[in-house]
Formats: sequence, structure tokens, C-alpha cells
Amino acid sequence: MTVRGQTVQDWAYIDTGFDGYVVVPHNQVQVFGPGDYVSLWELGDASLAPAEEYLGQVRLMGTATDLLARVTTLGDEYLVGRALLDRWRITLDRGQSVEVEL
Repeated sequence: MTVRGQTVQDWAYIDTGFDGYVVVPHNQVQVFGPGDYVSLWELGDASLAPAEEYLGQVRLMGTATDLLARVTTLGDEYLVGRALLDRWRITLDRGQSVEVEL
């Protein structure tokens, strides 16, 4: 993923319950700088948390296409949501593998 010319490459969890694009750990604010905007997120426990957000580009490993994405800094995990996942056919094979068809 690239935000403001800063490229970060890491593994991410597939989150089919998340309808956004990408969430990265909050400490990435140190790499990206202040967000393009700040939004309020409702978390799974119904609490609210502010998050720095950026406009960036994301590339799924093994593909050649950069996709525009909203990148949110929140929590401590990398997550990919449905706004990106819905562009591909993804098969989860009983916890053994993930197959992606472009």
C-alpha cells in the first residue's frame, strides 16, 4: 500500500464483516503523518473511536493493479475489508489456503 509516497508491505487479515477498504495499525500515523481527515468509527462493542484516514493506493500481492483506497489507522492489526475484497473472487479453503481469482 502507498500513502503519500510512503510504501508499506505487510500481511492483512481478510475481514468480511468490515465494509470499508483497509485498516492499518494506528502507529502508522508516524509513517504517514497527519491524516487527510479524521472520522469517528463505531467499534464492535458500540464504543466510538476517532481515526486518522488517508487516501492511498493498495495492491494485492500477485497483482499488477493499484486500487484507490481509503486507508484508516485504527487498532493494531492490518485488515482488508469488503470495499476491496468484492473486486475479486476469494475462496477460503477450510483454513488451509486462500485462493484469489482476478
